[in-house]
Amino acid sequence: MGNNAPVFFIQDAIKFPDFVHALKPEPHNEMPQGGSAHDTFWDFFAQNPESTHAVFWAMSDRGIPKNYRQMEGFGVHTFRLVNKEGQSYFVKFHWKPLHGLESLVWDEAQILHGKDVDFHRKDLYESIEKGDYPEW
Repeated sequence: MGNNAPVFFIQDAIKFPDFVHALKPEPHNEMPQGGSAHDTFWDFFAQNPESTHAVFWAMSDRGIPKNYRQMEGFGVHTFRLVNKEGQSYFVKFHWKPLHGLESLVWDEAQILHGKDVDFHRKDLYESIEKGDYPEW
């Protein structure tokens, strides 16, 4: 399991349901909205200061990846790996795209999403079909 940011919004699992509810549409109209378009989103982050670093990542230039091939990946879990000599090391995986990093600004993302909601998946599929394989 991984994310496209090296930090997450919460440190305590008990807060996960509140985090998920903060990202849902407003309950009075159930209309889809941008994740940061309503009060519950900002209420959650104001009441959970450990989320500040992740909010900065989400709102930065890296918040909207241009495509999967040019997006970094950060493993959620840490693994203990043991070599032939019996020495163990704690390892956390990070994937760095060899195609470089590229992101979209909000206006570009809205235009692309409005034209093709599967833009990221289509880009990945078409790139693989052409032999331009994603590499990290």
